[in-house]
Amino acid sequence: GVPSIPDGSRPALVLLCVKSGATAEAAASLAAALPAGTPVQLTQAGDPPRRFTGTLIGVLPRSGVYIGVPAIDEHAPLASSGAPVGFRCVHGTDIVRFESRVLRQELIPFALVILDYPLNIAVQRFRRHPRAPTNLEAVATNYSAPDALALPCRIANMSAGGLQLECSAASLAVGDQVGVDLVLPGPAPRYALKLVGIVRNITPTEDPDQQRCGLEFSQLDANERLLVEHFVLRTLAERPRVAAR
Repeated sequence: GVPSIPDGSRPALVLLCVKSGATAEAAASLAAALPAGTPVQLTQAGDPPRRFTGTLIGVLPRSGVYIGVPAIDEHAPLASSGAPVGFRCVHGTDIVRFESRVLRQELIPFALVILDYPLNIAVQRFRRHPRAPTNLEAVATNYSAPDALALPCRIANMSAGGLQLECSAASLAVGDQVGVDLVLPGPAPRYALKLVGIVRNITPTEDPDQQRCGLEFSQLDANERLLVEHFVLRTLAERPRVAAR
């Protein structure tokens, strides 16, 4: 069956058909890499681009890949035949990407979009804790200082293991315990977090009044770690396509 969509809209099916040039081995490889239930993102080119989220239903070797996505106003969610579509999903610490195109759309008996099966699938592998560039406003509190003053700062990047923040020069030192208050951006609900870590390194910036501090998280609970990991991988998945490493 088709999995339910959280927003309650009527589910559609997206079928990525195997082209004659694709092999059963390629389909089997994709099936092994992307288990059922994997969240996926489809992007249609435009200004601005249109993005649709869905859930992988399953892969049938020699047949296709099925993805459940919400229909919009009782219509299939993507554009007319021939329209280019980008596919992205996160699996573990990998991002899987490929480009395809719409073959055709059907609305009876349900909304159905058929895409070309990709001949080339890029898998971008990351370090143990993939790091996403960010530009988040935050407030840092130095618990190691006698007065524990709150300092405005900017988070330059983040991973599941730590983050790099930019703050006033000489405000933090290696070994300081720091609490960072921030709100993770994204679709509602947004989450306010206080992430506690230890300053492991400090590097200068082009501005002599600023410094970059690398923090290693020290007190993340399971829920906080899950939220941070999801934010990091979603941010990486939404970046412009880059060559796989």
